[in-house]
Amino acid sequence: MSFVAAKPGKGVAMHLNDTVESFLFIKGKWKLEFELDKGTDYVILGPLDFIARPIGVEHRFECIEADPGEEEGLMLTIVAGDRFARDNPAHGRLRHPHPRASGSGA
Repeated sequence: MSFVAAKPGKGVAMHLNDTVESFLFIKGKWKLEFELDKGTDYVILGPLDFIARPIGVEHRFECIEADPGEEEGLMLTIVAGDRFARDNPAHGRLRHPHPRASGSGA
């Protein structure tokens, strides 16, 4: 899970992931482009819009407009599965586990 902030006209180049990726748009307007069999298509999304991109679909996103009084748009990206954690074992490791983290409730 990551927050992504970008100024209008900025974003991420076309790329491919091997997991499902979901997006929750928080501030601003964003253009999400997909490379499909018929060519490139896109949707414009704004605050509280949510979309999931299936595995194997090339995509890119770009902030096209910040909210009034803001310099950047903001979105949350969520990548499904444990591949990132598996490939980056130090990421997300609990540094001070809570004694009740096992869920026993005791």
